[in-house]
Amino acid sequence: EELRYGPGLEVEICERRFRCTNILGRGSYSEVWRAEVLDSDRGADSGDDVREVALKEVRCMTQSELQQAIFEVQVLLALEGSVTPGSIADSSADDVC
Repeated sequence: EELRYGPGLEVEICERRFRCTNILGRGSYSEVWRAEVLDSDRGADSGDDVREVALKEVRCMTQSELQQAIFEVQVLLALEGSVTPGSIADSSADDVC
């Protein structure tokens, strides 16, 4: 199984760039990586304090895993005050970005 993320790898998500530094954890259908933000006002390219984020790489092999991943996104967005739980049930990953 080939990994998409890895130490030192730069990835682009929703028109934002990140550099993976190390793995934080693994689950049954995902991995979570610590990453540096490369293209923000306080990102790694600016020379200021590095802003770090967690990136979750999800590999859904079943409909159940996909539903769990969508639920996790809904919870995170609700915690940020962006949406109410359940309002993106019919959304795709492209809609989240």
